[in-house]
Amino acid sequence: MPKKALIVIAAVAVMLVGATSAYGYEEAWEGWFNSGHLTFLQGPYFDYVEGEGVLRDYTAGSVDSFLVPIVTPSTFTCAASGPYEGWTIKLWPDARGCKDTGQRGQKEVNPGATWLGKAILIIPHEYPDPPDTVEFDVVGTWNTTVEEGDCFNYGGLPPIYSAHWDVDHSYPAGIDGDGGSAGERVYFEE
Repeated sequence: MPKKALIVIAAVAVMLVGATSAYGYEEAWEGWFNSGHLTFLQGPYFDYVEGEGVLRDYTAGSVDSFLVPIVTPSTFTCAASGPYEGWTIKLWPDARGCKDTGQRGQKEVNPGATWLGKAILIIPHEYPDPPDTVEFDVVGTWNTTVEEGDCFNYGGLPPIYSAHWDVDHSYPAGIDGDGGSAGERVYFEE
């Protein structure tokens, strides 16, 4: 067999192996940041009142990589009570991290998953004065630990998940808090 024919056969074989072993899918999960609280300067306690996002994951080799699409930003709004009634913090968190690829059993996000966000503290004033606002860049972590009841669970229809998130720090300093995310898979495409 001529050398050129062997090269062509080898190239076709490599393409077929790549085409048959490539497996990928996309998922979307509702409920990103849908419970918890935030605090400001270790003072007022802001409870969750509304908002959530959609967490997406895309297959990248042997892992599914997470993100929150810019098209559907996640919102998380907390409100204070008592002497700080009317004060709110709005947070727009994204997601970074990955989990092992697969659609069976329970999956945990791999260690080191983070999220970044923008937060705005809104302090109202009497009409007609506009509110004061303070903007923050916020950094945090999130995890799913089966032992604590958090995971991506493919055991039922639809698959469900729950996760825990924490604020690590903000710039300027002052925002802290933690909470959860929980929901079901609302989109799947291979």
